[in-house]
Amino acid sequence: MDKKNLPKVAYFCMEYALESSFKQYAGGLGILAGDYLKGAKDYGYPIIGIGIKWKQGYFDQMIDENGNPFDAYHNYVYDFL
Repeated sequence: MDKKNLPKVAYFCMEYALESSFKQYAGGLGILAGDYLKGAKDYGYPIIGIGIKWKQGYFDQMIDENGNPFDAYHNYVYDFL
């Protein structure tokens, strides 16, 4: 198959599991979307993933010393993107 003549694909998804340290996914949907992109890259297909880059991504819910819940956000570094 001549991959030069393939149409270019833009894959839109709300989350992508691309790297475990880059937590921009919650589960199944993100894993599947990441697998689609990886598979296309491995076979040399022209595809790009378009999604939302949340500034702080997901958070950990913690309990303080008084028993009150609070959200602990992560400050991600996006230099590798």
